[in-house]
Amino acid sequence: MLLPVNISTGTVTGQFIVGVRDGADDDHEPDSIPAAGRISFTASVPYLVDLTADPNPVTIMLKTVEGVLDNEGYLCTPLPDTFEPAYRGVKLIATDDMDLSNTDWTWTASYAFTSPGGAPASHSFSMPSGATRDLTTVVRIPASDGIGIEQAEALAASAHAAAVEAAESAATASQAALDAASAAQVTDLDISTLLANSGSGARLEVNNIVAAATADKLDTDTAIETYQSRAALDAAAAAKVSSGGSQLNGAVKSIADASAAAAAAPKLDSATAATTYAAKSVETSKLDASQKATANGVASLDSGGKHPLAQVPDVVQTTSGAKPVGKGEVFVNTNDYATIAAAHTARPDIATLSPGGVNVGSVGNIYGINYNKALGAYQQAGTAAAPTTDAAPIIWTHKYSAADRPGTEVNEWSQGAYHQITKTGGGAYDAAITGYVRNQGGAGQSIGIHGRATGYTVNSDVFGMWAYAASGDPATVPKSIIGMEIDMNNKNPDQGWMDGANVGASRGLIVVGADGSNPLTHGIQIGANSASPNGKFWTGLLMRANGTMPSGPNSATQINNGEQIRLGGATAGADAYNGVRFYQGNFTTGISFAEASFANGAAIVLGDTQRIIVGPGGAKSTYLGFDLTTSLANFNNLSIALNGVQVVKSRRTGWGAATGTVDRTAYAAYAAPTYAAAPTMSDMQTLANQVQANSRHLAALIQDLTTHGLIGA
Repeated sequence: MLLPVNISTGTVTGQFIVGVRDGADDDHEPDSIPAAGRISFTASVPYLVDLTADPNPVTIMLKTVEGVLDNEGYLCTPLPDTFEPAYRGVKLIATDDMDLSNTDWTWTASYAFTSPGGAPASHSFSMPSGATRDLTTVVRIPASDGIGIEQAEALAASAHAAAVEAAESAATASQAALDAASAAQVTDLDISTLLANSGSGARLEVNNIVAAATADKLDTDTAIETYQSRAALDAAAAAKVSSGGSQLNGAVKSIADASAAAAAAPKLDSATAATTYAAKSVETSKLDASQKATANGVASLDSGGKHPLAQVPDVVQTTSGAKPVGKGEVFVNTNDYATIAAAHTARPDIATLSPGGVNVGSVGNIYGINYNKALGAYQQAGTAAAPTTDAAPIIWTHKYSAADRPGTEVNEWSQGAYHQITKTGGGAYDAAITGYVRNQGGAGQSIGIHGRATGYTVNSDVFGMWAYAASGDPATVPKSIIGMEIDMNNKNPDQGWMDGANVGASRGLIVVGADGSNPLTHGIQIGANSASPNGKFWTGLLMRANGTMPSGPNSATQINNGEQIRLGGATAGADAYNGVRFYQGNFTTGISFAEASFANGAAIVLGDTQRIIVGPGGAKSTYLGFDLTTSLANFNNLSIALNGVQVVKSRRTGWGAATGTVDRTAYAAYAAPTYAAAPTMSDMQTLANQVQANSRHLAALIQDLTTHGLIGA
C-alpha cells in the first residue's frame, strides 16, 4: 500500500568505510574495508495528518525506517524478508511538505555498525522535498517537533474553554433566580407585579437569592478585563509561531487570532444567559467536581487518560464466577470467549477468542475427530466458505535481544517462544509444537513448519532448523533416541525418474542452495561433536533393506529403476566434479560386496570406454580400460601377475610373420636314436620328418602368440 500521492519525499544516501593498515598491494599506504551494519531513521514527531489526501484525510503513523550497508559500504534499502541490500539510498518523508499538519520537524539518524572502528554519533537533519541528503555532508541540526496545526488548535481550545466557563457562570446565577421564583410559586402573570413592589416579600426574597447566587461570580467588566489579558497572550503566541510567511504558518496564525478575538469579545450578561439556559435540563448540567473519585460518583482519569489503580476494584468477576488474585487484574475465563468474540467487529473474518470446548474438527485439523478441542484460546482467520485474503500472520511476536550467558549458566537461551509438555503417564503421543498446512486450492508451496536464520556478523552461528534428542538418565536405556524423523505418505502414483515427472513427485529430504546463493560447503554432514570416543555413529548413512522400489521393467507411466543411491553429474564437461571420494584417514574397506548378492553377479557395471584409474597424477595414464567396440580390456602401463609373479608384460616385438604349413595337432616329443654307425638314408628321412613337424608346430605357435598380441613385428 502506497502513501497518498500528495506526500513529498527525499532520499538519504552515504558511504562508510573503515581505515585499516596496509594490506597485500603494491603501495605502502593504509587501506580501507567497507563498513557493515545498519542505520535507522526516527522521526521527531509520532504522526502526521494529511488533510488533503485523496479520497479522504489520513493520519500517518511514523515508524522507524532502517537501512543496511552493502558490500561497498553504501547505504541501501533492504529487502523486506532477508534484509539484504536491494538498492542504494533510502526514501524518507519530507520535513517541509506543506500538505502535512507539521513542518520543520526533523529525522534522527542512529548508527549500528558491526564492523571494527565504531560508528558515528546519532544526529538530526531536515529532509527537503525532492532533495538528496548525503549523511557525510548533511548539516546536523538540533531535533525539533516542528510547527503544526496542533499548536494552534491547543490555543484555540484554551480560549474557547475560558469563554464557555464565563458564560456558564452567568447562566448559573440566572438559573438560581428562576429556580427561586418557581419555588415561591410565582407565575409569569404575577412576576411583574411582585417585582415592581420594592417592599414586597417576594421582591426582597428574589433580590437576596440573586445576590447570594452571584456573590462569587465575576462581573461583566472584570470578566472582560481578565479574558482580554488571556487573549493578548494567545495573540502573542500566534505571532510567535508565524515566521517566513508560509501558507501553513499563515493558517496557524489565523486560527490563533480568531481564538484571541473570540476570547476578547463581550461576554453574555445575566439576562441573556438566563434566557439562553432557562430550558437547560438538569441531566445536561455541568458535573460537580465533588462527584469525581467518590463513593456513588464517577471515576476520574489520570494524565495519561486512564483510570488510576486506586479506583480499580480489587477483583473483576467473570460470568463463570472465577476471580483473579491481584489488584487491577482482569481474569477472563475461557467460557467468556464466545461472548467477547461475538462483540468483536473490527475484523469479522478472524475469530480471535473461542471457548476451550469448541469443536475445531470442521476446519480440517490433522488428526480429525481424535483431537478436536483446544484447551485454551483457539484463533481462526476466515472460514471455509469465506477464506481470508490477508497473508499476514494471526500471531506475531518479535524480540530484540542482547541477552548473555551470565556466570556459570552456560545453557542460557534467548527465546522468542517456548512450548513444553511434561509426560508423566498415559499412552498418547506428545508433540509440544505441531505445524500443519492443508492445501485445498490456489498455487504456491505449503510448509508445515518454516524455520529461517540469517547471520550478519563475523560471530554469527545460525541454524535454520535445529533438533536435539537425548537420553535423560544414564541408568535408564530409552527405547530409541531420534534427532529428526521424516515420515512420507503418498496416496497417488509416483513416476520415479521419468523425464518431467514433477507432478506427484514425493521427496523425503531436499537440500538446495537458494536465492542466488554463493557456493556452499556441505549438503549433509555427519560427524562427532563430543570428545572421543563419544558422539560417534556406528553407521554414518544407513539405507535399510526393502526400503527402495525394485528395479523392473519400465512402463509408459513409470520408470522402475529403483536404486538406493543415485548421483547426477554436471551438464557440461567443464563443470565436472567427483562422484564419491574417500578423503584422508584410514579405512578397513573401501567398498565391500561380500555380504550381498547381485543379479548376474554384476557387482560393478562399467560403460563402454570407461576406465579404472590407478595412482595419482594429472595424466592418469595408468589404468584398466574397457572398449566394447574392439572387445578389449586395456591394461595401460600395466602388466599382469599371478600370485605376485609377472606372467604377461607388454608385447615383445621384432617377430616376422610365420608362413607355410602349420600344424596344431597333437605333438609328441621326438626320441632321438643312438647311431652306432653312419646313418642310413632312412635315418636321415626320419630326422627330416621330425624337423618338418617341429617347424610346423613352431609356426602355429608364432601365429597364435602374434594373434594374442604377446609378440609381433
